[in-house]
Amino acid sequence: MPKSLKRSGYRKGAHRPFTAQRRDMTNEEALEAIRSQDRNMRVRALRAAFSEAKPGGADVILAGLGDSKRRVKEVALKSSKPFLGDRRVVERIAAMVEDETEYHRIRDKALFALGGGFPKVNEAGQMPEPAIRALKSLAAVDKYRGAVLGRLVRMGLTQEVEALLKEYVRSGTKEEAVAATRALCGYRLVNWGNAKPADLAAAGAVHASGVDYWIRRDSAVGAALERTGTTPSTAAQSGWPWGRGKERSVDDAKG
Repeated sequence: MPKSLKRSGYRKGAHRPFTAQRRDMTNEEALEAIRSQDRNMRVRALRAAFSEAKPGGADVILAGLGDSKRRVKEVALKSSKPFLGDRRVVERIAAMVEDETEYHRIRDKALFALGGGFPKVNEAGQMPEPAIRALKSLAAVDKYRGAVLGRLVRMGLTQEVEALLKEYVRSGTKEEAVAATRALCGYRLVNWGNAKPADLAAAGAVHASGVDYWIRRDSAVGAALERTGTTPSTAAQSGWPWGRGKERSVDDAKG
């Protein structure tokens, strides 16, 4: 066993590290831990790579994206945001979206991650070029058009996002064009599950569907909401409105 894993509290055969000795891994230790037989160690490695967010962490993320356990894949997707500038990571996530043999929840989360969705979709900000290019490619496929639009209308309105939204206005269905136009005209879509009427009014909110609301991009209330994070929605293949997933997540509890 590598000495670095011993120092981090790893015990062979244990389900989790010793909590008394637990500490954050370095990026180098994460590269070792992602090869562990213990699923929980692999999850820790991914979280460490996310928190340190150094270029070498992309190799940890790639290993997690290809893991045999759904739980590890989900954490890898959630930890991928700092590495969306790495073409290898983006290509792997895009392949997961299109993989018909992949569990549908993983495919949904892959698209959510590709749009800068984790940990907070509304703080996606400036998306790296590889991620934007992958979203553009998926948007050209009818099956994914609505789901990609569901990510775009939640992002910061960068030049690249604006160009994609304008394409939806030009060539999309009436509903797609309306949604894209609203996003271009100073609104973004947020998940606001416990909204109060006064806060909705202050944010200039317009109800979209379920717990989703359009709010003004310059809204102070909206900015505070964004800092709390949002919940990903499962996008219907038809595109609009977006439906929420109902199937329970499988945690692969047996390792």
